[in-house]
Amino acid sequence: MRDLLRSFLIAAAATCGALCSYADLVWTPDKGWEVRGGVLANVIGQTASVTNAISAMNKARTAQEEGSRRSALSYYSTVISDYPESIFAPEAYYQSARIYLERGQFPAAFDYAETIVKKYPDYPNFNKVIGLEYKIASDMQAGDIYWVQGWFPWFTSNKDIIKYYENVVKNAPYGDYAPIALMNISIVASGDGDYETAIDALERLINTYPDSMFTSDAYLQMAKIYQELVSGPEYDQAPTRNAISFFQDYTILFPKDAE
Repeated sequence: MRDLLRSFLIAAAATCGALCSYADLVWTPDKGWEVRGGVLANVIGQTASVTNAISAMNKARTAQEEGSRRSALSYYSTVISDYPESIFAPEAYYQSARIYLERGQFPAAFDYAETIVKKYPDYPNFNKVIGLEYKIASDMQAGDIYWVQGWFPWFTSNKDIIKYYENVVKNAPYGDYAPIALMNISIVASGDGDYETAIDALERLINTYPDSMFTSDAYLQMAKIYQELVSGPEYDQAPTRNAISFFQDYTILFPKDAE
C-alpha cells in the first residue's frame, strides 16, 4: 500500500505565505496540543496568532473530551475560519468531522473530512481521514440514525452511502479501504436492485485488486447477481452464461474457499 501518512507542510511566515517546513501536531492530556518536528517548531508559538490558535485548539479538545460537543465545534470553527493556512486547520477539520459523526450528522462529517482531502492532502493523518470517511459510509449502511442538526431523525440515502464509498476509492485507490468499499457498494446497490452499479463495483474490485482478501467474495457475489438475473423479467441466456462462468472461476481460482 502506498504510504499516505506524509508529514504536513506547515504555514510559513505571513510575509512569504508559502509552506516551507514539516511539522506535526501531537495531543497529550497534560500538555494539550504541541507542534513537533520541523525547523519552525521551536519558534511557531512566538506569534500571538499561533498562540491564540493553540489556545482555541486546546479549549476545543478539552470540551471534546468532556463531551461538550457544541463548544468544541465552536472552538474548532474559530481555528478553521481564522487560521485556514496553518497546521492547525486540517486537525480542526478532522476533529470536527469526528464530532459530527458521533452526533449522527453524516453529511457534515463527510464534508469536513473531504475538505481535508481536497485542501490539505499532506495532512499527516491522511489515512485516518480515509478511515473516517469509510466509517461514515459503513455506519450509514449499518442503519445508524441520521440526525439532522444533531437532534431531528431522518432517513439515510443509499445513493449517499454509495457516493461516500466511491469517494473512499477515489481518494485512496491504493489504500486498504478501497477493495472493501467496492464490495459494500455492490451490496448496497444489489439491495436496491441496481445490478448495473453492483456489477460495475465488483468488476473493478476483481480487476484492480486481484490479490485482495475480498476478491474471492467478489467472484461469488458476481455469480449470485447473475443468478438472480436469470429469473428476472428481462431473462436471456447471457446472465445464465455469466453466472455459470463466475461460479466456475470461483471454484478454480479459490478452491479452498469453494470447499
